[in-house]
Amino acid sequence: MKSSFILIAFAALFCGTNVEAGALDNEAKILLTFKQKYNNSQSDLAFLIDVSGSVSDYGFASEKIFVENLLNEFSVAPYSTRVSVITFGAEVKTDINYIDINPLSLTHQKCEFKPWFEHNVKHRYGWATNMKEAFSTTSNLLQTAMNNKHRRSNVHTVSILITDGYWNRGDPRANANSLKSNYGVDVIAVGVDRYSQWQLEALATSKDLVIGVSSFSKFRELAMYIRGDAHDKSFMEVGGAINVPRAMVAIKRPSAAAVQSAEYTSASARRDIMEQAFQVTVIRFRFCRFVLACIRGTYKKWPTPDSCLPCPDHSTTDAVGSIIVNQCKCFTGYEGDPSRDIACTAVECEQLVAPDNGGFRAVCGKVYDSVCEFQCNSGFNLVGSNSRRCQSDKSWSGNAVQCQIITCADLPTQAHGVKKCTGNGNEYGNTCTFTCDVGYERKGSSTRTCQADGQWSGSQATCEARKCPALRQLRLVQLNQWIA
Repeated sequence: MKSSFILIAFAALFCGTNVEAGALDNEAKILLTFKQKYNNSQSDLAFLIDVSGSVSDYGFASEKIFVENLLNEFSVAPYSTRVSVITFGAEVKTDINYIDINPLSLTHQKCEFKPWFEHNVKHRYGWATNMKEAFSTTSNLLQTAMNNKHRRSNVHTVSILITDGYWNRGDPRANANSLKSNYGVDVIAVGVDRYSQWQLEALATSKDLVIGVSSFSKFRELAMYIRGDAHDKSFMEVGGAINVPRAMVAIKRPSAAAVQSAEYTSASARRDIMEQAFQVTVIRFRFCRFVLACIRGTYKKWPTPDSCLPCPDHSTTDAVGSIIVNQCKCFTGYEGDPSRDIACTAVECEQLVAPDNGGFRAVCGKVYDSVCEFQCNSGFNLVGSNSRRCQSDKSWSGNAVQCQIITCADLPTQAHGVKKCTGNGNEYGNTCTFTCDVGYERKGSSTRTCQADGQWSGSQATCEARKCPALRQLRLVQLNQWIA
């Protein structure tokens, strides 16, 4: 016999926080009775959620919290609780349909419902409150499930209406009554803030199934109160030869701390076991499998067995575990918006211009991270940054570039001579020539040129007085006497 940790169980757990004494007692009692009646049983739940213009963002978020918390203790799966979500404003939309499904489906369970409901059921701010079509859509959904032979017989079916206003676009009472009489549906009517009590009573199966809450803040308190303890188990159907009509398989799930940092997906499995009490030979079950979150740069539209999708080109996510494309952000240096399908493209800086008497060492681009390198012509010095990079804020790093002409030290003016220079007399390529006055002779270079290294060619020029040769003295003659 194979040992197994599979447990045959039927559970109904509830643990709620306290609310203000008497403030929500009646409403909470109705909902707790509902949970005790339908939890861990075969049931179809159809939520009708008001998305008319009078519902604020806070109100819509409260409606979703209410639905999530009401389902917190339910096992959403094809064999147990099936759920549909219909939103109504001026238009009516079926956001989730887990009722008209193949009973052997390996999907359509809470592992997939929760993220889909969180991210894909959105406020539409419709200007009308079309309850009539909402009830009609629910009837059509159930009828289609029957036509497709997907509707289970003898299951509890409940439609939960959540609204903050009065109906318009037609009287919905006939549609609600048709839903109740033709499909055996219990209607619970929940009104918040500006609801009409008599309208809710006209729509609900009985006055005992009418819930009125004065504000969305009170409604949120009620939602938190009915939440109860989240299961630490996933309840799954047992197949095979057993001596009971229904049983549930309980499989341990990860700790609450682990759940916060991970995603869930679904899988199917078979195990052969021997169970004397029920003579079980084969158990088929589905379970939520603890898996790694998507790595950075990838995401899942919702937690499913699907592979993680890569972010659009030139974008990534801030961390692991991203579940929607909105969490993809353009790389540094790129601009766009992946959430709106706007491609991420490199930012562009202003095009740089080559400096006078110089140029670029290579082609100079202008998109993010492009590097432009400068050089000056011979005889010119580069002033500024010899390379500049296009930055993410569309500015260039470094400082502007100039090519300044090289200068040599001024040559001194010559005594007893003349210096003549071209240009400014001390810049690269300038030449200076030297001549001496009459009676003086030049020593050094007659022409000197300012060179690229900032030095003058040649040697320093000077003017020295010419000297006559000494006269020869005559023999036996004294020159001074001769002169005398």
